[in-house]
Amino acid sequence: MRTDENNNKIYGSPKLTGTTIQFNGHNNILYFENDNISIENSNIIFKGNDSVVVVRRNSNTVKVGIIIYSASAVYIGRDVWMTGKIELNAGEAKNIFIGDECLISSQCSARTTDSHMIYSIETLDRINEGRSIFIGDHVWIAARVALLKGTRIHSGSIIGSDAVIAGKEIMSNTIWGGNPARLLKSNIFFDKAGTHALVNSQLKDYSAYEKDKARKYIFKNDSTYFSFESIDEKLSGCGSAEERMAVLLNILKYSKKNRFARV
Repeated sequence: MRTDENNNKIYGSPKLTGTTIQFNGHNNILYFENDNISIENSNIIFKGNDSVVVVRRNSNTVKVGIIIYSASAVYIGRDVWMTGKIELNAGEAKNIFIGDECLISSQCSARTTDSHMIYSIETLDRINEGRSIFIGDHVWIAARVALLKGTRIHSGSIIGSDAVIAGKEIMSNTIWGGNPARLLKSNIFFDKAGTHALVNSQLKDYSAYEKDKARKYIFKNDSTYFSFESIDEKLSGCGSAEERMAVLLNILKYSKKNRFARV
């Protein structure tokens, strides 16, 4: 662990290529699960205090642009595949959570606030408070997707290219697309194998999926469900980066397949 004069801490020593890490506040934590993580062409900037970024072990190269303000958390699960850099902006004391084994294409972004305040003319009350963003396990987010405040995507879902998801709850094993996004198809699952290199003689081998193998990607409601709301509530109740990191690391114990599944 390395600590600077403002009590900002870095756990782990990942391989950094073309990457900037910057602390502009105090009492923040940047946690890497192990030293085998490779981070490329990225920037992680803390612009406030008492926040935490957790990056789990990853067999793929991590590509992120993270800006995090005070009393917030960003969590990136294990073995997330990123085609390009995903831009994550966590502010207004809210959080961004990405589960395990997700596929994230290029030019995607997630932000917990609108950056400026909007008020009702009738009541003078603010109408656009920030909200956390949660992505479950084995979620495929296609190119140029924008995830806005309050978005909750449950395990096994697909978000189509150029979709804008604003505060919606996406159920497991569904496809959503469009702007604004809408449900396109239910009762689907996807395999992470790529299709680009396939030729006609190979296509018939992929025309159907083996039933036993399919079970891995079909998510169901069960007693192991760990709600996004419960994670958000625990993080919101924390007073320090250490407490927030403890909440996030405790999630590692909840490794059941359907932990973030909802149908």
